[in-house]
Amino acid sequence: FSDESFLASISSISAIFNAIGRIAWGFLADRIGPLRTLYILSLMFAVIMATYAMSPKLGELAFVIWTFAIFFFEGGNFVLYVPIM
Repeated sequence: FSDESFLASISSISAIFNAIGRIAWGFLADRIGPLRTLYILSLMFAVIMATYAMSPKLGELAFVIWTFAIFFFEGGNFVLYVPIM
């Protein structure tokens, strides 16, 4: 994608998905436990990361969805590793 403002907008909005991910994954961890939640997050995050390279081939919307999902799951990583340690 050659449009720098598009990529800048994506990265800015991604921070919101990171914050939402922290809250959502923390809420889920409170309900079913942090270890079980981490298993779910890791499986879903692995699928997203494994398919991220092909997202630009599917178009800008797919790239945006995958990028937002990555930041959503990344927020969960920060929340879940502390209670497990």
